Amino acid sequence: MAEETKTTTTTKKRTTSKPKVEEPKPQSIEEQMAQMMAMMMAQQQQIMELMAKTQQQNESVEEVVEKPEPKRKRHDDKMTKQELRRKYKGVDIYLTNITQGIVNYQGKNMMYHWENTGDVEVVTIDDIVNMPKKYLNAPWLVIDGYENGQEIIDDIVEVLKLEPVYEYIDTIHDIHEDINNVTLEDIERAINLARKRGYDITLDLVVLIQRKIDSKELTNFHMIGELQKLLGRKFL
Repeated sequence: MAEETKTTTTTKKRTTSKPKVEEPKPQSIEEQMAQMMAMMMAQQQQIMELMAKTQQQNESVEEVVEKPEPKRKRHDDKMTKQELRRKYKGVDIYLTNITQGIVNYQGKNMMYHWENTGDVEVVTIDDIVNMPKKYLNAPWLVIDGYENGQEIIDDIVEVLKLEPVYEYIDTIHDIHEDINNVTLEDIERAINLARKRGYDITLDLVVLIQRKIDSKELTNFHMIGELQKLLGRKFL
């Protein structure tokens, strides 16, 4: 009986060696700085783009939203006497005597006295508002244009409805300043405006013009003659 011969085959196990991985070299300080700068610049660019986009959106909204029309000032929006008192409480307001005589006025807490033409007294806003009309409408007293601010004058004139009065006050003031620059028509117009308000300023004008003649400020005989006809008085 034949013997079976066993053949043993030996398989050599192959071993696969892994490639050696090199560790990354550490970055130099210069490289790290360059990388950080690049990141910062990229972030800054993103921020700028975001800001530009936001601004465009805001501009678009502003174009869409219609601006409301300003409210028109109504007639009844004018300042009242009470508001005038509050606004100028404690403020010195100067009134000037433009008559040719003495003016006295009893205020709430004191007596005011103007001895001569051009005298100035400080009056409270309460006493001005409470004055009888004749003081500011005749007028005996005017709001001094040198001592008071224009806003004070405008507010008082508006609230106390003195606009027409100040049209002929300007003529009286011009006569005080330089009568030779005032025309006969100006004086006649002032007289008519005062009469429409119920006041006669003829006597005050006569006294004022006589003083101008006495001081030699008015020497034009033709003008003097015309004024005599207009005022119905004979100048000395």
